[in-house]
Formats: sequence, C-alpha cells, structure tokens
Amino acid sequence: MNDIKVEVRGLSKIYRSPGEDIEVFSDVVWQASGERTVAIVGESGVGKSTFLHVLGQLTLPTAGEVFLNGKNLTALDDNSRARVLKNDIAFIFQFFQLFNDLTLRENIYIAARMTYNEKEAMERTEAVIEDLGLTHRRDHIVSLLSGGEKQRTAIGRALVKDPVLILADEPTGNLDERHSAEIMDLLMALQNKRNCAFVMVTHNRAMAERCDEIFQLEHRKLHPLEED
Repeated sequence: MNDIKVEVRGLSKIYRSPGEDIEVFSDVVWQASGERTVAIVGESGVGKSTFLHVLGQLTLPTAGEVFLNGKNLTALDDNSRARVLKNDIAFIFQFFQLFNDLTLRENIYIAARMTYNEKEAMERTEAVIEDLGLTHRRDHIVSLLSGGEKQRTAIGRALVKDPVLILADEPTGNLDERHSAEIMDLLMALQNKRNCAFVMVTHNRAMAERCDEIFQLEHRKLHPLEED
C-alpha cells in the first residue's frame, strides 16, 4: 500500500513589493495521500502554479509548513532541501523544459546521471524509455519530436529518479485533445506502477476528472471541489 502523504499546515504566500502586497493564498491546511491522484483547479492567475512550486520547494512560503512523509521540508537548511528536491520530488512542466539539441535518450540520461552512477543511470534510462513507449525514437533529436513525444520525454526525465512525489504543472496545457488524453493515460498508469504521490494543477476540467480527487484554489483557500 502506498502510504506517502503530502501535507501543508497554515501555508501562506505573499509577494511583497513597494506599495502593495499580493496575498496568493493564506493559512491553507491540506493533505493528500499517495494512494490517490490529486488535481488542483482554479481560474487563471489564482495561484495554482505558485502553490505547486511552494509544495515542491522551488519557492519558500511566507508562512506555514510543508511535510512529505512526516518530514518538515520548510525546516530544512538549503543543502538538505536541495537534496530532497534532487532525489524525492520531480516536476513536469507545460513547456517540456528539454535540451532541444540532444536526443531523447540523452535528455533522460542527464536527469538519471544526477542521482545514479553511469551504469545504473543508463539502465534506468532504457527502462523508462520502454515504459514511455518511445524505444523507436530514443536516438531522435528532441527538436524533431512531436509535442506529445516531447511531453513523454519530460515525464521520463521526472520518473527516471524514482521520485516520492510528482508535481505536474499543466502537463497537457500545450497539447491538443487527443495527445492530452494520451498523456493523462500514461501519467495515471506510471503513477500506479511506480507507487508515488501525484499532484497536478490544471485549468482543464476533463483532465482533472481523471484524478481521484479534485481541489479548487479560490479566494486564497484550497478546498474540495463541489460536484455540479
């Protein structure tokens, strides 16, 4: 059983600038079990990506705490936090974040090599490419891949280190409807196979409904989405 838990307590984020403070979210109390996939929805500009970035420690909160499997990530020093981000948390972004002049295999291998020795990194790279269904494209330059293949490659870069938590920021936002559905099929299958927690932010209600739970970020609070 997957008992991974992500939890936030009293989480707030304020962007401060001369003359104006912008409160993105305030005093959020929330948790998600790794047994269930989670989608976070909300209007454009409401702060969904900011919440995800705070959850994944790319951005520190103004107040409150983030826990992963009982470990208080916000209490860690910079080096310890960087190790958690390197080894345990993986991001999947809308715009792929790939090295366009390298091959599909090289892109995934670079991510694997950050954690594993050369031999294990290559073995994990090949295994992930097979999981992605891209063995026939492994030596193609990324710039020549389709949008769906690029997103699969980005997913491979995230999964190759076997993260505890995957955070996906609009992972289908740059794809058409057919490729979006294919990417969600893949994400759901790989999350189940690899036994990791999965939290996604999206504006696409159809994609959100593929997840086990849906939360809405609204009026600076996060709450379960009420059914229509």
